[in-house]
Amino acid sequence: MYRKRKGSKSMAKDDYFVLVYKVLSYLYACLKKGKDVTPEMLDRHGPIFQGVPEKYYVYIFRNLIDGKYIKGPFIAEYEDKTEVWKVDESTITPEGISYLMDNSTIEKVKQFLKDIKDVVPGI
Repeated sequence: MYRKRKGSKSMAKDDYFVLVYKVLSYLYACLKKGKDVTPEMLDRHGPIFQGVPEKYYVYIFRNLIDGKYIKGPFIAEYEDKTEVWKVDESTITPEGISYLMDNSTIEKVKQFLKDIKDVVPGI
């Protein structure tokens, strides 16, 4: 776990808001540059998620989709498994851009990542 300055709360690279920030930042960068999403970037074993548990990965995508922060992928539910499909079709929405720019928790994440110089490759 990484620590911020003395007296502040700690944050880990696999914290929910850190991962959400990385996904939204990546998608926004792709949008602004007119580039297609690289599926490997959003894969559970890729540089953003770095092998987080499958249920956590699905949870994050489910909330990004349900919150209307992204569109494109969908959650497929089976008897024994739940999966995220079509991550390569992910696009940030205007709600996602607003969340990225205006959310106070996301601002703390930005500072945390700046402090540890942990940026998503390719952004």
